[in-house]
Amino acid sequence: MRLVLPKKENIYNTSDSDIKRFYYSSFPPISWVFKKRLKMVLDLLKPEKGGKSKNLLEIGAGSGILLPSLKLMTNSLYAGDVHDNIPFVKKLMSKEGLNNLDFRKFSITKIPFASNKFDSVVAVSVLEHIPELDKAAEELYRITNKNGALVIGIPVDNILTKLGFIFLGVGAFVAKDHCNDHKMIIEALGKRFKLVKLKRFPWIFPIYFAIKFKKIR
Repeated sequence: MRLVLPKKENIYNTSDSDIKRFYYSSFPPISWVFKKRLKMVLDLLKPEKGGKSKNLLEIGAGSGILLPSLKLMTNSLYAGDVHDNIPFVKKLMSKEGLNNLDFRKFSITKIPFASNKFDSVVAVSVLEHIPELDKAAEELYRITNKNGALVIGIPVDNILTKLGFIFLGVGAFVAKDHCNDHKMIIEALGKRFKLVKLKRFPWIFPIYFAIKFKKIR
């Protein structure tokens, strides 16, 4: 699936953890790495039988960096985050053609949608920030319909990743804000979903995982 980034002027930093500048970096290796993360997630979101998802939800949508790409994959796109700038982000996303976007303020531990609503749910670099990991995993399970897909992107906790965060100038923030490592996240979701595919980047000594889970019961 093709990655479609919003125009830079249509992206707004919504918090200290919003890293939009890296996607538009003038230093090609940095922008390539950050775009690669999103492409891995998009590849796993593609429906197995082709076509589009009926209902797709992105949790932790932030400034909307992934939303134009997700719109191409679904008939109905939903998004959520905890920040207070959602009306402004929705206005900017309308300039990207997302006029019917349902973007709400909510926490991943209390998602305001009916059980079994979504056949696709995505959360990119979200779960490492959530203290109530089991509660978040339970909510993700609740809103995903049977045979639906949950796709996540998470950093791998190792020395190379930590050095990368320091190089990017976010090492102190990450050390303070990341409360779950990749093993904890995989374990929490694995209690409820079936892990069906894991992409590593890079393949040797990876710094990032994109993982697809399925709800099978």
